[in-house]
Amino acid sequence: MRTPGPAERTTTVTAGKGDRSGGRARGRTSAGRAGGLAWLALGLLLIVPIWWGTDASFPWESDNIAPGSVLKGLAVHFGPGWYSTYGPLPYYLTAAAYAPLLAVLKLTGELGRPSSVYPFGFAHPDAAIAALVILARLVTLLFGLGTVWLAARRVVQEEGSAAAWLAPLFFLGSIQFAFYTRVSNVDVHALFWLWLAVELVERTASWRACAHGVGSAFSTAEGR
Repeated sequence: MRTPGPAERTTTVTAGKGDRSGGRARGRTSAGRAGGLAWLALGLLLIVPIWWGTDASFPWESDNIAPGSVLKGLAVHFGPGWYSTYGPLPYYLTAAAYAPLLAVLKLTGELGRPSSVYPFGFAHPDAAIAALVILARLVTLLFGLGTVWLAARRVVQEEGSAAAWLAPLFFLGSIQFAFYTRVSNVDVHALFWLWLAVELVERTASWRACAHGVGSAFSTAEGR
């Protein structure tokens, strides 16, 4: 039986390394494709029906803040006498999203004197309020996708990038998440800020632990 020469052994080893590298590359490509498809499916599920039920007087979702609650706050400039059961931040952020459209409506004469009651000063309230409701829902949608991104980031930290597609797939199967992320409910805002706060607390704790470890190491070295 012929013994392989040095050149043949080198070729075999190189080929084996190439196969392994190619396998890892194909695995990363497959994981990236799966992640892209999961994010695409989640985005389509959330954004396709986002205009449903944009009734001018009162949309169909429960505990919504659009359009009336935010417009009432804007009418009094969120000043004295205005209050919110859920805290002001979701109203401020939604009002900021409203600002460009309201400016256009004001310049075109579609918005007269702002009012805290329907039709809120709009010349054609059906179209204007429907657009504002969709804007408010898009703000909530961004917070929902931000929550999914935080979850995907945690999965990558714990399990590696190959498992990143699990986070959007998990949220894709949540009826509650799919419902509340496409309406102007404040619960998705709260979920995002709560998740972000936990991430920051954990990161701060890990930084402190690292600093404590470095300090202990220096103390030990000086003690010697």
